[in-house]
Amino acid sequence: MVELYILGKIRESDVEGDRLEQFFVVLDGNRQVCLPDPKFDEVYLPVVCSNCGTLNLLIGQDIECVSSHEREMGPERIHSDTLYGKCVNCGAEMEAKVDIYEYPLNTFQHFEIDEEQNCKAVKIGNFREFIQALMSMKPEILIV
Repeated sequence: MVELYILGKIRESDVEGDRLEQFFVVLDGNRQVCLPDPKFDEVYLPVVCSNCGTLNLLIGQDIECVSSHEREMGPERIHSDTLYGKCVNCGAEMEAKVDIYEYPLNTFQHFEIDEEQNCKAVKIGNFREFIQALMSMKPEILIV
């Protein structure tokens, strides 16, 4: 299954007060991730260019809650954005719409990729481990 990579911030509180902590999370459609009141900064989706077959990353920076409706365990929210990129090899413009589902509150697992233009979402083997190794070099970022 394709994976979605998210960088953002969550509010943390302790005896010193409130602060925003950065986080990095991988959504794979199988594992639930709990994030209290997250703010998504960037969403990354690996894709292959339909024109030349080159591997690229699409980036979204405007993900926001676009709808909410009540269910048994509270509201189900849909966070959405269109991710964009230009192929690093042939320069083709690429985009894909991503919807991330939050249900129950603060729990993320399911996401959908729609409207892929000039690209196809793909899973990159061991990419999660690579990103986590990079992020561990920045100890102020919480890896979930």
